[in-house]
Amino acid sequence: MKPFQTSKSIFVRIPKSAGRSVSISLYDCLVGSHLTLKDYQIVFDEDGFKDYFKFTLVRNPWDRLVSAYLFLKEGGVTGFDKYFSKKYLHNVSDFEDFVKNHLSKNEVLSFTHFRPQTDFLLINGELALDFVGKFENIEVDFEVIKRQLNMPPYIELTKKNVTGSRTKKDYRDYYTEEMIGIVKKVYQKDIELFDYQF
Repeated sequence: MKPFQTSKSIFVRIPKSAGRSVSISLYDCLVGSHLTLKDYQIVFDEDGFKDYFKFTLVRNPWDRLVSAYLFLKEGGVTGFDKYFSKKYLHNVSDFEDFVKNHLSKNEVLSFTHFRPQTDFLLINGELALDFVGKFENIEVDFEVIKRQLNMPPYIELTKKNVTGSRTKKDYRDYYTEEMIGIVKKVYQKDIELFDYQF
């Protein structure tokens, strides 16, 4: 947590929303892992939490879901990712099968990469952040964050952990109308709060 204390900032890193890239670019490490804002409220004293610049990056839920699925289907990066992939995705035939038959299961939705983004960001139902950037606008929003943290202009966003970027199609190509509706229902809060459309 030292980089957060030094910079007086808290970056809530949502899985599959460029968190690894932003964290390494700004803090030169994977500070904080995938803790929630509520976790940080416990970690830091009240004054520190209140005074720190708290920010995150969110991502279109339909796009994020494709990215998370492909990432975990390939085994992820941690032992826990591999365990989850082997246990829950091994017998999933494809993305359509996953969305229709597995996405709504509690054990899937409670796994870090599939949790709604609002789970990471709300405290008592309120969005207690100073800045919410968007994955879709990452270059511009990264500059906003840099300025807020008084980072030198030469700091650049280094892209890390890009899942299947060479082979991945546009996320919209993965969906049928039925699948669009399922994801809309599952991630309704994210879609409404962050103003996303398919």
